[in-house]
Amino acid sequence: MNRSTLDSFVTLRLLLMRLLFMRKLSCILSVLVGLSGCASSVNDYLVEARRGDPESVTEAVVNVGKLLREKEGRGVTFDRGDEEAVKYLTEVAEIGKNAVNRASAIDSLSHLRRPRLTSLFLRRLEDKSWGVQLEAARALSRNPDPEALPALTKRLDDEIRIEVRLEIVKALAAVGGEEALRTLLDALLYPSGRYGEIRLTVFDSVRQLSGKDFGLAELERWSRYKSERFPVPKPTDSGVLSTSGNEKNEPPIKTYPEKK
Repeated sequence: MNRSTLDSFVTLRLLLMRLLFMRKLSCILSVLVGLSGCASSVNDYLVEARRGDPESVTEAVVNVGKLLREKEGRGVTFDRGDEEAVKYLTEVAEIGKNAVNRASAIDSLSHLRRPRLTSLFLRRLEDKSWGVQLEAARALSRNPDPEALPALTKRLDDEIRIEVRLEIVKALAAVGGEEALRTLLDALLYPSGRYGEIRLTVFDSVRQLSGKDFGLAELERWSRYKSERFPVPKPTDSGVLSTSGNEKNEPPIKTYPEKK
């Protein structure tokens, strides 16, 4: 090794040592003055977030979720600190003052396999912020649960934001089943342009659930299929509703009033 190479090596080593020293000094100062940025574990992030400053909370809801997801991926059982972290994320999702933090907390929770949080996601689907509603719908899509079907069906009918409605359609398709298929068929065949912006996604979802390969423009075939799959109950001479087709005693198919 010549003198020039040796000098370069020594210079590089000194630079690295200086950077490491500055990093340690930065962390020490951050702890002393109550700033975030040195957390490396779930407990560290929680301690910093509990101080209440917005930056720490934002950092915690993102990074705690990542750490918990990594633990699950390695098959590591959650300890008490991890359970506290899940509880903290749930609190932020429910009562956090910042809509971005609420949405981020829902996103972090939605990637965990446990615990089941369907009721939380459904409540946040009614959040005043459409961004939070969007993440709640995505969470229900990632964690399909038949118990969510009634609320998802209602929200698809009531929702105005296209972005949220699109994720609701995906959530319905993820849950699957007869009720989800019937709801999506209703949307596909709706006579006005109410579902026009999300029609392709509705169409793909209907094909996925029905197993049929009718075209997007073949509305008559889809309508006939719907009538056969979900026959409308008709009153008999005795006044009892009866059906024809492959399902008995199905409730009447929903009709959606025109939105003004």
